[in-house]
Amino acid sequence: MTADRESLTGDTTIPAGDSQAVLAGRPLSDEQSLLSLPGYELLRLLGQGGMGSVFLARQTSLNRLVAVKMLGAHIAGDEVLMRRLEREAVTLATLSHPNIVTCHDVLQHAGNTFIIMQYVPGGMGVGDVIRLHGRLPEELATRIVREAARGLAHAHDRGIVHRDVKPDNMLVFLDGDRPAGSAEALFEAPDARVMLMDFGIAKGAKGDAAADVTQPGSVFGSPAYMSPEQFRDTTAVDVRTDIYALGVAYYQLLTGDVPFAAGNAVECMRQKLNGPVPDPREQSIPVSDACYTVLCRMTEPDPDRRYSDYEELLAQLPRVASPDIARGQRIASSARRSRRLRGALAAGIALAVIAAVATRILPRPTSPSLSASLDAWDGDTSAWTVASPDDASSGEDALICLQDGGRLALREPQVPGRRITFHMRLPEPGAAEVTLLSGDDGVWVFRWTRTPDGSRFEAAAHGRTTQLSISDREPWEWLSIDIRVTADQAILYADDVLTAYEAWPEPLEGFRLALSAEGTPLPQFKGFRARDMAPDGPGGRPPLPAQPR
Repeated sequence: MTADRESLTGDTTIPAGDSQAVLAGRPLSDEQSLLSLPGYELLRLLGQGGMGSVFLARQTSLNRLVAVKMLGAHIAGDEVLMRRLEREAVTLATLSHPNIVTCHDVLQHAGNTFIIMQYVPGGMGVGDVIRLHGRLPEELATRIVREAARGLAHAHDRGIVHRDVKPDNMLVFLDGDRPAGSAEALFEAPDARVMLMDFGIAKGAKGDAAADVTQPGSVFGSPAYMSPEQFRDTTAVDVRTDIYALGVAYYQLLTGDVPFAAGNAVECMRQKLNGPVPDPREQSIPVSDACYTVLCRMTEPDPDRRYSDYEELLAQLPRVASPDIARGQRIASSARRSRRLRGALAAGIALAVIAAVATRILPRPTSPSLSASLDAWDGDTSAWTVASPDDASSGEDALICLQDGGRLALREPQVPGRRITFHMRLPEPGAAEVTLLSGDDGVWVFRWTRTPDGSRFEAAAHGRTTQLSISDREPWEWLSIDIRVTADQAILYADDVLTAYEAWPEPLEGFRLALSAEGTPLPQFKGFRARDMAPDGPGGRPPLPAQPR
């Protein structure tokens, strides 16, 4: 079931009692499930940091989904932080704009402060887009900056300076299914837009010191994005400091990296004072002259030489994303992709020819379900069975491993541009692995290990292993897995949360999925589906994302 959306505010509604329709975020831990807030039902964890947590909740009186922000228990009694959180709520309450997250209410309960905010469906920030896809085309980067600038202009018109503008404080509103493939596909969704959040250190742009919970001479913000004047005194800044930070974010969108990175804030400020941002074209990144001119003026070390208002900035940005520039970027992007593909084919026809050859050599499975029969699998089929799991919640048959060490591999090879989804669970101590095979070689492994003390989740590739942040599971609780494979990378979603990705050193031509068990006879898998990701053009193939940097 998909929640309905109101076009301006993005508020969503779901039938009362139907919390299973809510898929964003992660399941609550045992400790979090004990939290209560009158009038609200906490459903999922959307995010967590050193200062506190953000939950997806149902407001019972209006039957709508909201986001609830609260301080962590260890700092809940800190008067300064509580005032800052309350100030954020007051600031947001004065703002109403499609590119700013709305505040509904602020509550005091059990010694803590709670902000009730608009829930932004999609579960992805602009920072996540950069981490997933690397640098973005100029046209798309300019669109993101333009939408953020409109929200910041609205805030400035009401006397507010954000003071912490960065990609991680921008959410992508995206109702319904998230398009797979490239960042361009993500923003082609009809309702996709950028929304600013986290006004926790915002101040009055017109010198309203009473509205500021920071003290003169204090410094707050993220060093990589802060203007030089913000390093000296957070309170003595105006609209130009947000324009500077937005310029740094613009550079990061275009290149995949911030222009100035240092081990400490003092060195970072020194680099910023020494000159303009590096020219992306020196890294062979296609950026137009007009774009670099705007970028340099946004990030001028001297605030008097920066844009002084958003009206002039917004007037310049549309000229950057002209049709000629966008067309040139698509040509350059296609050339970059072609160079990564094997063979000596001409760049203009490489993608089409390889796609056609791959389709003939590696036929796609036509059945949407892969687990109804062991006939779809190769390997030690005697170690597995297909049966209904012994619980009423299953609703369908599952592949169940009967012996330690049994391994299955999909009989039908897949080609890049496929999305494999399924559920798995591990009721007994031991380990279960899901492997992507290229030929007979495992190129990527997802491993779930259960011990008497809990679960550990890992991804392994190219000789390295990465710990994954996935909530532990009760012995009979299912874990939702979504693996999206392109020629450049594999992307893992666990419980609908972006969890890991792996870039291939060489373009992947085909793959198979394999299942195995170690030290336990009872791993269970159900609901396998293999389908194409969002098509891009007549070939029906998704665009190849840029490799993460």
